[in-house]
Amino acid sequence: MRNSLRARIKGLNSGNDTILNAVYSSTQDGAFDVENVLLYNVGSNVFKHLCNNGLHFERRMVLPPEVRIKFIKPPMHYHLYSVVSKDTKFNYWKKGRKLAAWIDIPCLPLRSEIKPHSIWHSMKHGLVDISNDHYTPSLYGVKIK
Repeated sequence: MRNSLRARIKGLNSGNDTILNAVYSSTQDGAFDVENVLLYNVGSNVFKHLCNNGLHFERRMVLPPEVRIKFIKPPMHYHLYSVVSKDTKFNYWKKGRKLAAWIDIPCLPLRSEIKPHSIWHSMKHGLVDISNDHYTPSLYGVKIK
């Protein structure tokens, strides 16, 4: 399945004004990283031609209406990859309260040789503005410019 998915992703075309939009839908709750499910587990190298201008990735807690094939049992996991205008807003994530903001964190272009721990280290030791309203959401989003 992964090889078939990789081949289809490599076949997507991007342009100067496009980004990758990736959505993971499942009704299963659990502790996992959505970027691992959508990007790293597939193999980040197959996305390199689609992410030159950025990317969106989202997590949904429902099965999408796009699943129209009749199954004996409905699928438990659904991935959707598309190329959209870089001005496109998120489909499912809606902006709410700001919980924290990091200021001037260096973020190198993401390539296979860039390891996530270097970015997390920069964030851990960088300037951060944390909200004081003690709001603890069950779901949250991260926006990186």
